[in-house]
Amino acid sequence: MPLPQPTAKLLALMFGPMPPPGPTRTAIEPGAPFWELRNITVRQGGLVLRDLSLDFRAGESVGLAGLEGSGQQLLLRLLSGHIRASRGRLLVGGTDLTTASPATFLQAGIQSLPADRLRDGMIAAMTMTEHFALTREQHPLVDWATAATATRQAINDYNIKATPRSPVATLSGGNQQRAMLALLPPTLRGLLLEQPTRGLDVVSARSIWERLKGRQVSGTAVVFASADLDEILAYADYVLIFFGGRVSAPIPRAALDAGRLAELIGGVGFDGA
Repeated sequence: MPLPQPTAKLLALMFGPMPPPGPTRTAIEPGAPFWELRNITVRQGGLVLRDLSLDFRAGESVGLAGLEGSGQQLLLRLLSGHIRASRGRLLVGGTDLTTASPATFLQAGIQSLPADRLRDGMIAAMTMTEHFALTREQHPLVDWATAATATRQAINDYNIKATPRSPVATLSGGNQQRAMLALLPPTLRGLLLEQPTRGLDVVSARSIWERLKGRQVSGTAVVFASADLDEILAYADYVLIFFGGRVSAPIPRAALDAGRLAELIGGVGFDGA
């Protein structure tokens, strides 16, 4: 049955006018595999991703692109240990963590930044200093002076518009996102992000990604889901397309432009991706 409108027009209505192609970008030289998926099947509710065999390597940034609810969040939850595969094996740093708890994934050096900052990422009523005390202190008694010093340093380093006593609920979206980045441990092996710059202005988004690229340089594997095609094209070294419960092979960023990415998300040529 023919479509009521040309495919190009439907894609333009879904994603807006396609900008001209940006400068080509060569994929980075990959490090060792960090996450390794071997014939993984994972399901949640009515959504199933089947037979995934993928590697996510140290120092790489992989963007997850697709219509909302196509499985991007499901894959992020798998990689963080918050949901288990029903079939296959998941290795992290060469260790089989297929049935491990989320705490084990944290111990392996994996952290997540969720899309909903106040519901899933931080505690709205707590101050900046209380967050640093909660995430950094390893003793029953809190050293508030040390926590306050660490908070002031982070506010300065990450250019957060706040004071150590500011409740995080009073911060703007960009400052909340910078605060979550500041709360991450200094060394990470894997970082998972869902809509990392949604709702942020251009300057805030650029600042966030400067920090994330710095993590990559230090060897962190970064996997992020974004509904913003420009963000995917600007910051992913490889892209996974999600469509109809299926996942493409990793596509080098240099092989994509905005028009091609929109087509694949809409299913045009997906089988050949």
